[in-house]
Amino acid sequence: MEPEKRITLYEIKNSVWLEKAKFPQAYLPCSPVPSDEELKTNPVAPKVWAGLQEFGVTSAMLLEAAEKGAKNSIIGTYRIVLYQVQAHDIEKERSRVIDDDKPEVKRNGASLKDFSNLAKLKYR
Repeated sequence: MEPEKRITLYEIKNSVWLEKAKFPQAYLPCSPVPSDEELKTNPVAPKVWAGLQEFGVTSAMLLEAAEKGAKNSIIGTYRIVLYQVQAHDIEKERSRVIDDDKPEVKRNGASLKDFSNLAKLKYR
């Protein structure tokens, strides 16, 4: 089939079959060696940088790796940490939204939310 005749991604997402589907948002871009300004403005950058430092990755290593291209192990580590940080934040937000949407059901004066919060604390 000719590429011009294919439907676009936008058309696929808005098709009848996928009208109720929820598509994940793209992850935020983050520089491998963030500037001071990016560390202040991008909420993900400090977490990624802290994660990289835990693995012993320095800014010099990242600068050197950036010259070698995307298949470098340091860049791979950066991408994994970036994904983990953003996936954790998205999951935390998803859990918060789900907990907020639960109806408040009371049993003996306590809500089920109270019990679910206790269970979360107990098994951490």
